[in-house]
Amino acid sequence: MPNDLKVSIANCLIGGEEITMTGNMGIKDVININVDGKKIQLRQHADVINGEKPERKNAPYTSTEAIIQEVDESGVEAAELLIQRICWMLSFACTCRVIPYAYEYPADSGKKRVNSITTPARFFRPTFELTEGKNIRQFIEQCFPNYKQLEKSRKLRSVIDYLSQAEVKGQLMEVRSILSFITLENLKHSYANSKGYAFVGNYFRKTTGKATKKTPKYFFSDLATEMLNEVGMPAPASNIYSLRNELIHSGLSSLTFHEQLERYEDVHDLIREYLLRLLGYKGAYTPYAFNRRGNVINIT
Repeated sequence: MPNDLKVSIANCLIGGEEITMTGNMGIKDVININVDGKKIQLRQHADVINGEKPERKNAPYTSTEAIIQEVDESGVEAAELLIQRICWMLSFACTCRVIPYAYEYPADSGKKRVNSITTPARFFRPTFELTEGKNIRQFIEQCFPNYKQLEKSRKLRSVIDYLSQAEVKGQLMEVRSILSFITLENLKHSYANSKGYAFVGNYFRKTTGKATKKTPKYFFSDLATEMLNEVGMPAPASNIYSLRNELIHSGLSSLTFHEQLERYEDVHDLIREYLLRLLGYKGAYTPYAFNRRGNVINIT
């Protein structure tokens, strides 16, 4: 008879969608997700719902208990992979690494495997309004099939991790910018590979057949523009390229901190929108530079 798999998750600072009643008191702490033929319940710890600020502690924060229902013993590994994928999507939603670190099967049996984690919780400019669990559920249920399909070929775990690493406190602005450009390079490279473009002489070539060094080549801007156009986005602003080139060739930027911060925000927003469109998301999200772009943007 199938049992449930219980998973402890850290750093998932989201609200719930459904209310749990205890006597006369209620707390909106539960999100029920249906993906990949499985039912997953996320239950948030009360401290998260009640406004605890764990990011101030600069340490991992146990935030969530997940239950994957009706898992056969032969399906435990697949269920663990399922929750790991959901947590990567949550990491993108939260702009912070959300990590499953303890697995117990059957649930409440005491047979638990626990992994050590060090990544601290953070709450800063998330992709969605996190207090509403409905936003998170809709994003995961809507985009999980595409995420699963593209995770390996587009190296989505690495992309999401780089975006999260760029937000670590205390880094030089140049370091944050470089991480964002590495993320964009990663996406561009995996896009070209997914199209089957030949790679000769350190350049992708404008052919999927046999190529030589004389075959027309893709420059960074060409390939990035093609990649963005495919999901309905315009070419990046030229000032993004100028900062990228300056950092690659000198390691430092001549821009003021404020100017460089704006460029960083622009790249982060470009990647954020691209990933949402790539995953097939339809609905509202929050831009990284909300102070310049508004609190909500809709993808239709």
